[in-house]
Parts: sequence; C-alpha cells; structure tokens
Amino acid sequence: ADAIAALADVCAEDIPAAQERILALLEEADPAIRVAALRALAKFAPAAETTRMRKRLFAAADVDEARATLEVLRKIASPDSVEALAEYLRSVLPQSPFHDSVRVDALSAFGLATGNRWLEAGPHPEVYYLDQAKKAVSWWDEEKKSKK
Repeated sequence: ADAIAALADVCAEDIPAAQERILALLEEADPAIRVAALRALAKFAPAAETTRMRKRLFAAADVDEARATLEVLRKIASPDSVEALAEYLRSVLPQSPFHDSVRVDALSAFGLATGNRWLEAGPHPEVYYLDQAKKAVSWWDEEKKSKK
C-alpha cells in the first residue's frame, strides 16, 4: 500500500508510466490492492478511464472497491462519469445488504459530481437515504429530459 501511495504522488505530476502501473494494479486478484490502486487513481482521475471505471463499479462485489470506484468517477467529473454515477445510484435503489451499504456513498458521489446537496448532516434512518436517492434519480431523469 505504501508503494501504491508513492506511485499516486508521482501520478499527481501526470507521469504516464506511473499511471499505467497503477492501472495495471486494478487487475490484481487481491481486492485490497485494487482498492489501494483505485484510491491512488482518484488523485489524478483520468477521464480516459471512465468506461473502465463504470464497468468496474457495476461489477464490484466488494463494498470498499465500490466506494473507491465511486470516488474516481466523481473526481473525473465528466458528463459520462456523472451519467455512470446516476445509473449506479439507480441500480442500488432496490434494498439489499450490499445496496444498503453503498447507497449513501453513491448518493454522495452523485451529489458532489452534480453540485447538488441530497444529504443533510447527522444520522438518519435507512428510509431517509433511500428517499433521497429516489429524489436524486428523479431529478436526474428530469435534467436529461430538459436537455433533449
């Protein structure tokens, strides 16, 4: 993990070879290595990796990996990454232990990427987060309609 953090610092200087090394770590079998690589990737959030990050997010079975991927997409902040965040938020609306674990993170990432505040400070019951996620998805649907 220290080596990955060091690579991230180098990547902040936009050195392609170091970025490629971090991207290669995303293929490791160990989820902890992938999560560390994703956290490092968030430091330079390459827009060229949006499609790859979207696929990784929808395939994530590990909560930490999903959260780290959400952060990368949020920091990419392109129209395609915001679309991926919206689609993912929609996909985690049905209640399940995994969805319940990542819904707040998905809602937060989507809110930060769109400049909207969907969450109020403080603890809330799970139904609050679910309702806010539904509102955010409805808002997104209306935004998309208005831009057509």
